[in-house]
Amino acid sequence: TLNNMVEDDSFLHETLAYRMFRAAGVAAPRTGFAWLRLDGEEFGLYLNLENLDKINLERWFGPFAAPQHLYEGESGVDVEPGREGEFEVDEGDEADRSDLEALVESANTSIGPGWASQASSRIDLEEMTRMWAVEKFVGHWDGYSGEGAVGRPNNYYLYSDSAGRFQMLPWGTDNTWEPSKKPDFEGDAGLLFDDCEADPECEGLYRKALRAVGKVAAGLDLDPFAAGLAERLEPWELLEQSNDRHEHDMDAIENAVGEVREYIADRPVELAGFLGPEESEAQPRAPSAPAVAGSSPPARRLYVGHAGRRAGVLVTHLWTTGPGLVSQSATFGTAKGPRYACSAQLGVTAAGEFVLRCNLSSVVISRLRRRHLALQVWTDFTPAGGTPESAFERVALPRRPVG
Repeated sequence: TLNNMVEDDSFLHETLAYRMFRAAGVAAPRTGFAWLRLDGEEFGLYLNLENLDKINLERWFGPFAAPQHLYEGESGVDVEPGREGEFEVDEGDEADRSDLEALVESANTSIGPGWASQASSRIDLEEMTRMWAVEKFVGHWDGYSGEGAVGRPNNYYLYSDSAGRFQMLPWGTDNTWEPSKKPDFEGDAGLLFDDCEADPECEGLYRKALRAVGKVAAGLDLDPFAAGLAERLEPWELLEQSNDRHEHDMDAIENAVGEVREYIADRPVELAGFLGPEESEAQPRAPSAPAVAGSSPPARRLYVGHAGRRAGVLVTHLWTTGPGLVSQSATFGTAKGPRYACSAQLGVTAAGEFVLRCNLSSVVISRLRRRHLALQVWTDFTPAGGTPESAFERVALPRRPVG
């Protein structure tokens, strides 16, 4: 495939993005560059992109034969019941979509805890979470996990093996590495991504994949690679300036390369901020029971346990080791930054277990009719005569109509 890179002033986006995918173990095309001349007319510099087809798939996975398929998903097509016929069949039998139908059934039977166990017979979750983690890292907002919007998800493939188990492959990564369009690491996206976030087991796989992708990026020396590639392309870009077909002037190219390098510098810091210290991942969010009388004084005075939704309320189970004031606030991510979800307070008069109820905003309730939602929840405890303490957790709310 020859891409004119009309939406990529830097000429770097796709080469860098697919390099990241391949390094993370996600099947993705190789790239090169070509100077295109047709019937003696100069068309200029193009990306030479390896097709995702039977030849490419067999290089990655070995022999490709029925009942295997490669399905192309674009313009909002997702694995929702009744939409199997909207996928384009790029490889495999167009008349037999039984593997895709089984995937749709498995992905939609139930939502929430246990989803990963249910779906794993049809989905390679280790691969798929790595695919999403790379999409998030490179800022592929026009892909599968980039954002929930009209025309999304977009630019992805579903590949089934001989047992009908699916992997997800990337495409259309020209809109990546853009500082002004970074997607959140969580939040509304494609149905499978949302379902994964709603299940603690799958969310754990995704967070593990994000950590792995961060380490992959650190080992790729992306900034020197980007700078070196830009230098190699510059003579061809200058040559293209004399061509009436050129899309980008040299100032725009230089600025765009600078933005890519800015993104490369900032994204690892943003990922680290999202994930937090690695050692904290292994610690339980809350004890199985509150501290008992006569035991050694606990290290903390607030323990936050399970949180979930009942109707239009976020319900959190918590324990305190004494009287004080519990406060809670929750937000959810959007392309324009965090938005308010709920806030609540509870005065406690003694040590014990309590339930805190936080009434969700109308915006949250409206979104839950269409998609899952991931909340960032902060719970603070100000003990009587003591130092305030805080706890943070991420709560995935499955999509469900609420009253």
